[in-house]
Amino acid sequence: MAVLAVANMAVAASPLPGFILSAETAHVAIYARPGEKADVGSVEGQLARLTRDLGVSDLPRADYYHYDEPGDLMAVTGTYAGGVTYPARRQIHSTKDARDHELVHLVAYQLGNPGPFFQEGLAVVLGDRGRVSGRAVDGLAKPWARRASLARLIASFDAEQPAQGYAIAGSFVKWLVGRYGLPKVAEFFRTSRGQDPGSAFGSVFAISLAEAGEQWTRQL
Repeated sequence: MAVLAVANMAVAASPLPGFILSAETAHVAIYARPGEKADVGSVEGQLARLTRDLGVSDLPRADYYHYDEPGDLMAVTGTYAGGVTYPARRQIHSTKDARDHELVHLVAYQLGNPGPFFQEGLAVVLGDRGRVSGRAVDGLAKPWARRASLARLIASFDAEQPAQGYAIAGSFVKWLVGRYGLPKVAEFFRTSRGQDPGSAFGSVFAISLAEAGEQWTRQL
């Protein structure tokens, strides 16, 4: 599980206790435990791809904290997860497995925040390559998508219970990207800055969330 936390985390600006500066790149300062080393090249390479594909030209520097296990991350953040991103603080806490997912959050939040359903859905598509727990999202989402409307699925999305929620969000955002293209999805994120997600969705895609949900469900 990886989580986007919009609220600020009460931590100091200086390195957290037990961490040292491992490396710096153009966009991130990477902190790790003594003796551990993060994959610096992969971090910067992923950020370059995401900023290009999402059309983000000005990505502020961020702090990236590397962990070996989710339990280690929980001891610092209070959340048992593979990763947690605090975009307002420009801070990522992540294991290697959740790294790409969390980097999507860092970049996508610069566009706008249409809510956790779309944030996590985009991170699953771009960061996890459309898979949750190693399984393709469409197959996982299919039984759930046919039990409730998209509006209900969005409203009940819980980042703390990702088993079906991340698969549903990832499957729907995957459908959006496939039908409208990634630049259009990025435009939706930008438009959400000044509108509620439903209105922003309609203005960008010229279709309501309800209609889009029905079309997505039919193709599963």
